[in-house]
Amino acid sequence: MAFRVALTFDAEHPDRPHPADPALVLEELAGHDVAATFFLQGRWVESEPRLARRIRDAGHLIGSHSHYHARMPLFDDAGFEADVRAAESVIRRTLDVDPHPWFRLPFGAGGTRADLVDRLAALGY
Repeated sequence: MAFRVALTFDAEHPDRPHPADPALVLEELAGHDVAATFFLQGRWVESEPRLARRIRDAGHLIGSHSHYHARMPLFDDAGFEADVRAAESVIRRTLDVDPHPWFRLPFGAGGTRADLVDRLAALGY
């Protein structure tokens, strides 16, 4: 029997330190010849473009994790779209990668709300 496991990692701006260093995660994945999905925050890509390119160049799937890592249910429609589009723009411009259709809501906040899922779907996620 074959199993498929999805490994996903959030990369966040340095003002939100995370115990999993993306550079170390990349080395470990490479050592095991394993591909993963990285959900990149737009501000993180801006602050860590070389590391973001290493993720891309290693062949990992890249999705969006918003731009500001805010709780998305708190945004009005315009703010929601602005945040999603800002992250998408940075990812495209810096990495030449389209993060569609992959989006991870920060904190998982709103993941079961149909209105937010519909907003993301309208933006191509």
